[in-house]
Amino acid sequence: QKAIERMRRGSNLLKHTKYGFPHLRQFQLSDDLQRLVWYTGAKSKKDSLIQMNRLVRVELGQQTPVFQNYRLPMLEHLSFSLIHADNGREVSLDITCKDEFEFDHWVTGFKALLAMNREAWISKQDLLSHSKRFRKAIENNKQGIVLTALPEEKEKGDVALDDCIEIVAHTPRQLKVKMDKLRERLKAAATNVEGMGIHDTGKTEVWGEGTDLSTELGMGPAYAVVFDDAEDAQDLEMETRRMTELVKGVDQILHDATAKIQTMDSPAPANGNRVQDEEVRRKQNCRQIDQLLWKAEVDLENVEDMYERFTTNNKGTATGVIAAQLAELGLPTMSISEAIEAMTPTTSWEDVKGWFS
Repeated sequence: QKAIERMRRGSNLLKHTKYGFPHLRQFQLSDDLQRLVWYTGAKSKKDSLIQMNRLVRVELGQQTPVFQNYRLPMLEHLSFSLIHADNGREVSLDITCKDEFEFDHWVTGFKALLAMNREAWISKQDLLSHSKRFRKAIENNKQGIVLTALPEEKEKGDVALDDCIEIVAHTPRQLKVKMDKLRERLKAAATNVEGMGIHDTGKTEVWGEGTDLSTELGMGPAYAVVFDDAEDAQDLEMETRRMTELVKGVDQILHDATAKIQTMDSPAPANGNRVQDEEVRRKQNCRQIDQLLWKAEVDLENVEDMYERFTTNNKGTATGVIAAQLAELGLPTMSISEAIEAMTPTTSWEDVKGWFS
């Protein structure tokens, strides 16, 4: 259950491609557990999801032709492929996780979903055989161990994705400049998410558990203008919720980075040895801040990709018009539920714009 919940919340996973370098993408399991979605502004939604009922098997390691194009041997223990059916042939979605704990949960979740869709029973041994932590617990005769009860502590010698990423070092002044730029991007991203109008608030906030988007948006002809089916409505709710969470997360990261930079502004002591120690501490702090800002930038790119895909997929629809053009024009936002109640299939953009003037 914990693995599925983590998958529903979403994670940054390294997606491998036929061409070029692998890249980080935000992956998320749909609320109804039927679709795996990843977000990119370069592809439509139908080209960036897998229906779970088409999943054939999970292959561990880097075995597929896609992996062979750009292998990462040091991260093979964190890699897996989802083999799924696509127009009568088997294709792979190839993924590397950032650490052992993420790998454990995602692979466990996919194994469970595969068994569920086949209405098959799966033993605990088969479900968790990929987990090094589980195998170690078995070796220590801990037969009743539960994966979620095992500590998530990196052991000495373990290699994770962060260990393979070289982050350029910046001076405190450069870090402040970079942080200011990220804050500007965050402000724009928050405005875009709020401008999507899925809920009517002064500030972006996460919907409560159990919120029904169909209730928020209303049903009937106007609802049909915007969504083809309930699945699209559910995914829009999920995606907007995730965008909101990412925006809040980036805001917190930048807050933490600011606090760290402020501690570096205090003058160094005059003692020679202590000056040297202070310089070492400053370099360590700069590296930690660089890592925080790198994570913030990755999550901001996720939000920007998700918003770009939203506006592209809804281009020409009432939803896309409201989301993109109202944000661009800087008009006061209006909830989608209010707007949709007033829509008909012949509603034009000029009509919509007039509601906000």
